[in-house]
Amino acid sequence: MTIDNVRVIVLGESKPDESEFVQVTPVKPFLMGPTQRWWNAWGWDAPIELPWHSKEVYTPLSHFPLPGGARVMVARFPEADIYLDEAPVTPEHQADHDRVIDMLSAVDVAMTAVGPHPAMHRTDTVDLGFVAEGEVDLEASDGTVVTLRAGDIYVNSGAVHAWKARQSGATVFFVFLGANRKSVPGPVGP
Repeated sequence: MTIDNVRVIVLGESKPDESEFVQVTPVKPFLMGPTQRWWNAWGWDAPIELPWHSKEVYTPLSHFPLPGGARVMVARFPEADIYLDEAPVTPEHQADHDRVIDMLSAVDVAMTAVGPHPAMHRTDTVDLGFVAEGEVDLEASDGTVVTLRAGDIYVNSGAVHAWKARQSGATVFFVFLGANRKSVPGPVGP
């Protein structure tokens, strides 16, 4: 099974205690590299207020959300043995790649390259990932690698990491929650 088509189905409240489907919409993927596809399905850019009812298709201000915002995305990682940030961008995918880079720099949303190699990065988000199919490696900055498989749930609270595609490829559903990062030296924790 390979997920190629993604739809967003949004239920809204038109009046108190009355709901309706405000969107049943196919989501067009954008391409990163030769085979990595992302679907930006839904989200918000500030804390959401209820009841919510909007028939407008969501257009994000940035790739990653600001504090109080969220993104719901699907990623199809390629069938390859490469770090995802090292995948070549082919000419036919350059426009999608440039659009994401522009979105990263459009607002002050941090995606910082850090760690022992160029694919290591962190974002100012809490990332929730749900592996639907295949396998993908997740690497910590100390070199430890965990292979995520179908059924695994991934949680990252803004930590440094890198993704490495495996021969099987993988589809991961993500929810990115925008967060503020402390810049105070010392112990890390809540």
